[in-house]
Amino acid sequence: MNALFDEGVVVRDTQRFRDNTTTDGRLTEVNLRGRVYTASGAVLVVNKWLEVRYRARVEVRTHEYAYHAFVRSLPRRRDLFRYDNCHGGLDTLHRHRFGSDGEPQGLEPIPHHRLPWLSEIIREAEGAAAAPVSG
Repeated sequence: MNALFDEGVVVRDTQRFRDNTTTDGRLTEVNLRGRVYTASGAVLVVNKWLEVRYRARVEVRTHEYAYHAFVRSLPRRRDLFRYDNCHGGLDTLHRHRFGSDGEPQGLEPIPHHRLPWLSEIIREAEGAAAAPVSG
């Protein structure tokens, strides 16, 4: 994230990690939640859940994603895109597309191994917010 601040892409970041533990202090889940604000006015809402499993070694694996980008525009916000798998498991990961008016334009499935890094999604939000709006 520091590189994105240094480049001037990100101007504010409210993301925080929250953990869920059992009564005996064992970590079970970690949630990364917050907003990333870009220089062009995009807001990226991040809500990512990571499961902690205890095997021969500790494993941490993301099991739920939601990255929703929008810009605040009058009289209402304009949605840019959304990556999520909130409708099922990792095999349901998809990207919601929105038109220049912010109206839904459908979704496209994304194989889990093709999900962009969070830094790439932030750059995508910055570029989409900076692009001229047609229509």
